[in-house]
Amino acid sequence: MDPLRIFKSFKTKITFLILGVGLLVVLMGLSVTYSVARNHLQNTLGAEYRELALETGQKVQLLLEANIQEITLLALSSDVRNSVERANAAYSKRRMRDADFQDRIRTLEEMWRRSRGEDDPFVRGFLTNSASDSIKGFLRNPDERAEHLSLIVTDERGLLVAADAKPARIFYGDETWWRAAFNQGRGSTYISDVETLQETPEGAERAFTITMAVPVMEATGRRAIGVFKTDLQIKQFFEAVTHVHVGKSDHTMLASSDGTLIFCPIFLIRNHTLRPELMQVIFKDNPGWAVTRADVHYSGRNSINGFAPVPVLADLHPASFNGKRWFIFTSQNPVETYASINTLLNWILLTGASGFVLLLFLGLRAANYVVQPLQDLREGVKLIGFGNLNHRLKIQTGDEIQELADEFNEMALKLQTSYTSLEQKVAERTKELAVVNKITRTISSKLNITEIFDAICDEVNKLLDYDRISLVLLDDNQQQIALRLTKTKNVPTVVHARPQPKTGTVIGRVVDSKEPFIRADILEASEFVEDQLIKEEGLRSYIVVPIISQNQSIGTLNLASRRPRTYADRNLEILIPIAEQLAIAAETIRLFEQTKKLDQLKSDFVSKVSHELRTPLTSIKGFAEILLSYQDIDLKTRQEFISIINEESERLTRLINDILDISKIEAGKTEWHIQPLSPAEIVVHVVKSVRAMALEKNLPIVIEVSESLPKIRGDRDQLIQVLDNLLGNAIKFSNSGHITVQGAQENRTVRISVLDTGIGIPDEDLQKIFDKFHHLGDTRSGKPRGTGLGLSICREIIQHLGGKIWCESQLGKGSRFHFTVPLWSESPRNPPTDSERPAATGGREPDKINPAGDS
Repeated sequence: MDPLRIFKSFKTKITFLILGVGLLVVLMGLSVTYSVARNHLQNTLGAEYRELALETGQKVQLLLEANIQEITLLALSSDVRNSVERANAAYSKRRMRDADFQDRIRTLEEMWRRSRGEDDPFVRGFLTNSASDSIKGFLRNPDERAEHLSLIVTDERGLLVAADAKPARIFYGDETWWRAAFNQGRGSTYISDVETLQETPEGAERAFTITMAVPVMEATGRRAIGVFKTDLQIKQFFEAVTHVHVGKSDHTMLASSDGTLIFCPIFLIRNHTLRPELMQVIFKDNPGWAVTRADVHYSGRNSINGFAPVPVLADLHPASFNGKRWFIFTSQNPVETYASINTLLNWILLTGASGFVLLLFLGLRAANYVVQPLQDLREGVKLIGFGNLNHRLKIQTGDEIQELADEFNEMALKLQTSYTSLEQKVAERTKELAVVNKITRTISSKLNITEIFDAICDEVNKLLDYDRISLVLLDDNQQQIALRLTKTKNVPTVVHARPQPKTGTVIGRVVDSKEPFIRADILEASEFVEDQLIKEEGLRSYIVVPIISQNQSIGTLNLASRRPRTYADRNLEILIPIAEQLAIAAETIRLFEQTKKLDQLKSDFVSKVSHELRTPLTSIKGFAEILLSYQDIDLKTRQEFISIINEESERLTRLINDILDISKIEAGKTEWHIQPLSPAEIVVHVVKSVRAMALEKNLPIVIEVSESLPKIRGDRDQLIQVLDNLLGNAIKFSNSGHITVQGAQENRTVRISVLDTGIGIPDEDLQKIFDKFHHLGDTRSGKPRGTGLGLSICREIIQHLGGKIWCESQLGKGSRFHFTVPLWSESPRNPPTDSERPAATGGREPDKINPAGDS
């Protein structure tokens, strides 16, 4: 037993299907629960962190505003303002120039460096004035003393006016905070970024501070007269930011817009830089929250960050915060953030595992319930498959399996019935194939259509039992019925060879549609010409099958019966292959007849060429032998004989040249130079070349060709040859009168006509003038004689150019030769149709001309 069979069994598949569906449901529930809970948690914490960041930012703003208000009040005190005004007044009294002021600054700075602390008389003057007393009074409050590391007042040029303790410098006009606060006399509030205190009172430790500076305004408040500056401890700001908590691991931080982390409960102040991807998320103008891939403290993804910008104070100088902006943001360790969701996920997994075990048990029970009837069904079907059609399945489950078993029982019963008739159908089909094969062999062995038709009728009647069978073949244009063979039971085949139109006939419909047509009962409908005739003959139904060769319908095979019949597909399955074989036979016979005709044409051509070549050669040889045999011939007779030899030699040369020309044209080896041509120019050129020959016979040539005729598409040399031949014939066969050359545009062609008043052409010759080697001249009657190929060459040239050539003539009154050439603007592949050709009053129309010619 195959060890893998247990895994391939239907029972195993059902069990795994139930388990798979259950597991899929659990996984989907788990996924949806986790996703919904996770999104809810993120939205809740994100909103909470955003509000926390917003509140912290507002708290920082309030601290900044409170400190600004404190020092602004000090700057507005009368003691500070009066001290500054007195210092500024000293500049006016001394009328000190800028260069003198710079010298004084250097002197004062040197004195400041040499001073010996606050007891130095020079220093004490700055620490004991009214402004200094006001500052010291403010710092007597212990809380203020702890917050403010230093307080400084300067005049309008940046020189020290007062301080709470000796500062490091005496001049501050070049400091950023001073220039921003003084603002060229307009006054502004300035707040620095968190930075290391650059100016520390003697004896104090260096610390991180925030520098604030406000202008000392004159009494009217219109102009700044000095600057009040303080260095604040950052403790109050640090605690306002970092002492905000929601959970155990969340942190609130302050960062600058350049990415510097200013306050953080873990990192040192200004000792860390944020990652660019985190900066891109939190540095925004509006408060918000986001889930980020990067975090300040924790690795991994999905860190929730709430953020908000610290609101900007009014009238704050742009240089404040070193030209940057502060942002508050809050984050938490993702482990703590998603701890509740992960706990929920674990419980769901535990519940799912319990459900999986339960599903396994239920799946096995359900599989047994379904599989056992199927096993019984399989065993029964196997017996039926081995040929035991008497076996019946006994399954009573009341469901689809029982219905399937009942269907198998019914199938076994039908198989018993089918097997009974199957051998009979096989025998009938074998007989049909044998008949079709015999017909195929008969068709391939005969070249007579009547014999083929008789053989087909005998065999078809053995299979289909029809009362009349007919074969219809069309002409080459598929427009008329050219041949009809009819076979009625016990009656010899009747052949109808008289052409009949196919219009309105069922044969025409089948030929055009290339689809079989069936008439089950003529009494139900009568729309075709044949219907009434068939009804009169006592026939009631018929079937017509197209005979198709090279995708063209060339005829039909028709079967008729004296009783109404419903034709089954079996009839078409027999008749269509027979029709295909008939198409092959018809094509074979056509090619055979065509070959015979070509052989005859070749024989006739060789015979005519031999005759035409032999005639001048005989004359040349005869007169040459006379001249050689008889030395006493007089000079006049000798010259006459030599003249005859010369004429026959020229005739022989022309004949050979014409044979070569027409052979090259028919073989497609002629080089054509198609170009736009002027009909008038061609006519004038040819008339000039033959005018001398016409004048010898006193025949004027009249040209009626307008120079305004449009250009035609043609080969100049070939058209000259055609017109030269026609004019030469007109001169040759005219003894009096005149010759006219006409030209006119007709639709998409130009027609050229050569009219003469010569001897004309008899009706019996008019039908043959374009045949090869057909002569109008007769040396015995004294008429001129040519090669017999000139008009044939003309026809080949004109037809190649897409035109037509024809002749009209009355014996004794003259002839009219016409040919057409397409316009240059017309496609050479679209020659003029018969309806566009001028109507002929006599002679032969161009669409009926057989290949022939005359010169």
